[in-house]
Amino acid sequence: MRHIILMYYKLVYNMDLVDYISETGERYIYCDNDNLDEIEYSGYQKGFFTHVLYSDTKIDWPNVEFYYNSLETTLESDYLGNASRLLIVRKNIIEELHKSHFQGFEFYPVKVIDEITEEINRDYFVLHITNLVDAFDMKNSKYRHNEKYDAYFFDPKGEQFDYEKVRGHDILREIHEPTVVFVSETFRQLVIEKDWTGFCFYRIPTSNEEREYIEEHGVYA
Repeated sequence: MRHIILMYYKLVYNMDLVDYISETGERYIYCDNDNLDEIEYSGYQKGFFTHVLYSDTKIDWPNVEFYYNSLETTLESDYLGNASRLLIVRKNIIEELHKSHFQGFEFYPVKVIDEITEEINRDYFVLHITNLVDAFDMKNSKYRHNEKYDAYFFDPKGEQFDYEKVRGHDILREIHEPTVVFVSETFRQLVIEKDWTGFCFYRIPTSNEEREYIEEHGVYA
């Protein structure tokens, strides 16, 4: 078995925070509502604005708002939970990613609005991952292909990277599954080092040997 030089992960919001209650009885903010369906954007049908985020196109960013209820949730996580499942992070993360020389992303401001007080939090940004890579080992990945729409549907834990194609990329989207953000072990270690909240990682194999190891040991996170 060859040595695994760098591991990769699917990045998602940590849904455990939804049920978390602090010692003082506070919960993390989770935005159930937004204005995304109302945005009209050139080249996209109304209600499908988020699809522009799955491309590498530079965006003429509109006014984007997310809403929460401060009577229910007040704690701010570094990765903001939201029903639209966008990668929304605090300003401090943007600064650290630049400081650490991560590439392949742009960031755009969003308004996080308290529906009770109407107070606006401007500390959050959407990360638009512009690094779109053909990096899956399609021969060994498990998926279905809809030829009519040229869409790929991967089985749970069905993705497998081609190590030679993915190495060198620390944050990316994959052309066969562009709605998902993938990150390297380097990115994951930064999150752990900084103790950022809201991040959750699921390991993606880069070889058949690694897949066998993951399945045998259950090492998905």
